[in-house]
Amino acid sequence: FQAEDGIRDVAVTGVQTCALPILPPTAYRLLPTAYCLLPTNMVLLGIETSCDETAAAVVEETGDAARPWRARSSIIASQVDIHRAWGGIVPELSARQHVRDICGVVEQALDTAGRPPLEAIAVTQGPGLVGSLLIGVSFAKSLAWVYGVPLVPVHHLAGHIESLTLENGEMPLPAVVLVVSRSEEHTSELQSRLHLVCRLLL
Repeated sequence: FQAEDGIRDVAVTGVQTCALPILPPTAYRLLPTAYCLLPTNMVLLGIETSCDETAAAVVEETGDAARPWRARSSIIASQVDIHRAWGGIVPELSARQHVRDICGVVEQALDTAGRPPLEAIAVTQGPGLVGSLLIGVSFAKSLAWVYGVPLVPVHHLAGHIESLTLENGEMPLPAVVLVVSRSEEHTSELQSRLHLVCRLLL
């Protein structure tokens, strides 16, 4: 990874991944199957550690084009109390707490979902805090290797946008989406990393 300013993508290597630009998991469903060997109706585990929350969720495809995804579980371990005393997020403290939380969070997400057979594991690979991202990516890579399933690296901000489809179904296009980020670099990077035609408005 690169860490000149502390906010970079963490490279995902050494595990079977899709040879495509980084997209949110829902986007792969829209691509021809020749591009990526993920099952059509899949159940996947998502892991998120880009900043100060450790999160894991199990989602599955519904077969309903209007609402293609359903969350079977969603577990979040917050670090608000840890960072409150410092008046903001301390990256090193955040990374260390991810180490403490990630096993329990993923276990609880799998238990709540009934431990279904996983067909892919998705993980936030950036942008975010390098130390925090490294915990999630390393854990997800190991888990993907153990389960023998593909690893899907997810762009942090694209994931925020695509999460709208979980509750509201497919987003009619064209659309204007507001993403509030603490770094202008994050939002600018989003344009170049998506297949979708995106234009930065602000």
